Amino acid sequence: MKPKHDPNYDTTHERELDLGTPTERLIAEDIERPEFSVWEFFPDGYYQPVVRWTPLEEALERAKVSINKPATVAGFITKVLVTDGGDFCVFQWEYGKGIVFPKRDPVTGKFVGN
Repeated sequence: MKPKHDPNYDTTHERELDLGTPTERLIAEDIERPEFSVWEFFPDGYYQPVVRWTPLEEALERAKVSINKPATVAGFITKVLVTDGGDFCVFQWEYGKGIVFPKRDPVTGKFVGN
């Protein structure tokens, strides 16, 4: 093992330790992974994808656009859903109700799961 004062000493493994806990790294990787999809639902039960297999940030931005469409405001789109790669719901908006998942804590105002 080379001493740390050596300019050729490889500190790659030490830099990796500064990236947070394993859980924090997994969460960061999942957010960047292009595995989220946005779906629009209609009153007759039909649904269609808005975008598929995209990073979370883009999926949430596209969901926001869908929620603010004139067709949604008029009630022609009744639900907007964001799912992850395992087809689990990570965000749900419903016409007349607003955001139904994740739920907002009434005390703190922050979104909480389940």
